[in-house]
Amino acid sequence: MKKILATVIMTLFTLPTFADHSDNGKCLDEIKHWNSLSDAEKNEADAKAKRDEGTSHWVAGEKPECEADYKQAIILATD
Repeated sequence: MKKILATVIMTLFTLPTFADHSDNGKCLDEIKHWNSLSDAEKNEADAKAKRDEGTSHWVAGEKPECEADYKQAIILATD
């Protein structure tokens, strides 16, 4: 499971970094938005924890939960 999670995280970080805010319920737009944040924003501890929860939902195929967690991570990172 840890190998899968690590692979998914690496894949998510290599997606194109343009922000697409289409809110399609598939979490990809939030992942792209996260990837477009600055390194300082991405290093916020609470935001990273919420992002990790979202990634776990992605791995489990729970796209709406992934999207909700990534949205919250973005809010935490940018506030």
